[in-house]
Amino acid sequence: MRELIVGETAKREDLLAAAVVEAVEGTGACARRVRQRAEDELVADIRVLHAASRGAHGAPLIHAALARPGRRVNRKKIERLMREHRVTGITRRGLTRQAQRAVFAADLVRRDFPHRAPGYGWSAT
Repeated sequence: MRELIVGETAKREDLLAAAVVEAVEGTGACARRVRQRAEDELVADIRVLHAASRGAHGAPLIHAALARPGRRVNRKKIERLMREHRVTGITRRGLTRQAQRAVFAADLVRRDFPHRAPGYGWSAT
């Protein structure tokens, strides 16, 4: 059938076929725009989840939160997008503070371990 088409029609068909092939194969400007739009939506979702965690969640937890509803996203892609857009989690260090009015347990056995001399200690033997 290609042999029957001549002139401008053949050129238009070739251009259209090339555009379709590029879009299907994932190459070309059209596919790049589609991928960029998908990444922009993903970054928006990442920012929402990050804000919901008050900035605490990093890439592993963001990835887990995105995967929970069944969304398939590569963990490394999440890491790359967070790095590119400077979205970082924080490390919360445990701060154990003693209560002002802490009640300590009573010493029921009246433990008293005085040192008799330097280098002298108690032993269980």
